[in-house]
Amino acid sequence: MNKKTTSGKPPRQTVRRRSRTATTAAGGKGREGKTTGRRRTPERRSPRPEKGAVRGGAERAGRGGKPSGSTWRKPASGRPRPERIAREDALERVARSSVGPGGYLHASDIPAHRLGRQLRKALYQVANSLDDSESQNLAARLKYAATTVTAALAAGFGEGSFRAGIARSLECRGALYAIQDHLEQLLDVELLAAEQRQELSRQVDEVIKAVNEYLGVLVRERQRIDMQS
Repeated sequence: MNKKTTSGKPPRQTVRRRSRTATTAAGGKGREGKTTGRRRTPERRSPRPEKGAVRGGAERAGRGGKPSGSTWRKPASGRPRPERIAREDALERVARSSVGPGGYLHASDIPAHRLGRQLRKALYQVANSLDDSESQNLAARLKYAATTVTAALAAGFGEGSFRAGIARSLECRGALYAIQDHLEQLLDVELLAAEQRQELSRQVDEVIKAVNEYLGVLVRERQRIDMQS
């Protein structure tokens, strides 16, 4: 039985002191006051790899692994990549092929050229029916504009480049609008009936619409080639 003290309080229990060996192993201080255990230091973050470099390539090599290189390589996809060619080479290839710009074999296959020939025939009939006083004015202008409609399309098709095809098509469209103005003038000077003028104007509008569609074909084909170059 524990003996009670004179003050009436229970006796103080003794605490076993840890040995110096345990204190030293836990990172405490030795006899000389120096820390003998290994102190944990905050981990340093590895520097961010450069853009395009493979992360962890050198570390894997030091551990016995194989480095994958210093540049990032995109994994090969299952789909074959389209052939990439320069724009000049692509345009030259189209120009030398048997098929011209727009995918037509001959200039006469272009719908705008076919409609333009029909319009040219009708305009020549009107020009030849005019008085001799207009032979050097409206008659000559009608024939020149009607010839430009088909000749410009054929010239742009024959040159083979998209730039020439677009430029000549715009020239053809400008001649068509000039024809519209000539028809208005013939109506104003009472050299052309209103019904005939209306029919010719309708044919001109059809050719303009066909030329715009041909321009759209040329622009889309050039954009497709630019994406591959």
